[in-house]
Amino acid sequence: MTLVEMQDDLAKDMEGTTRLLLIKRLSEVGVSVMLSAVVKEVREGGALVEQNGQERWLEAETIVLALGCQPNRSILTGLKGKPFEIISIGDCVQPRNLKEAIHEGFRAGFKICS
Repeated sequence: MTLVEMQDDLAKDMEGTTRLLLIKRLSEVGVSVMLSAVVKEVREGGALVEQNGQERWLEAETIVLALGCQPNRSILTGLKGKPFEIISIGDCVQPRNLKEAIHEGFRAGFKICS
């Protein structure tokens, strides 16, 4: 089993102890990790991966893609010019983790009630 990661490190934004436990567990169950690598193509039987300018074919029966997120601000476009304040929070600002979204929601609620 191989985990292909575009970043130069694994799970950078995780809390330290949890991150170390994750990396240890991946190693224990035999997952190899390719850092600074990009999936170039997925075809029957595997994926073509590029790492450090070198392409490599990884055979696979199952491929799971986690491709990241981009903010979706489309609803804000339709609200421009309306006679009320808009407070953007969560993934429409920038995709992040749940803790940050909850904190932003709390601050927005506090601002509304002040």
